[in-house]
Amino acid sequence: MAKILSGKEVAAALKDKLTEEVKKLKEQGKALGLCIVMAGDRPDSASYIKGAVKRCTDVGIDCQVEKLPEEISQDEFLKVLDRLNKDSK
Repeated sequence: MAKILSGKEVAAALKDKLTEEVKKLKEQGKALGLCIVMAGDRPDSASYIKGAVKRCTDVGIDCQVEKLPEEISQDEFLKVLDRLNKDSK
């Protein structure tokens, strides 16, 4: 017999598991973080990013958003990525 899964139950179980894993990693002294780079200001992207930041925060992962102008050059964009990748946080 098939078992019907509830999306809410699955999501809650995954969130609990991630929260516990993040806690263990932090206890080991490992820093966890996510930086989202956003070029331009599209409302649909901003909404998606807001949700991603909330989900990260809910499980204990530090999250920041780096907002860049839409007309940023590739060279400038790569400089920002390089700076972020060198950030120990």
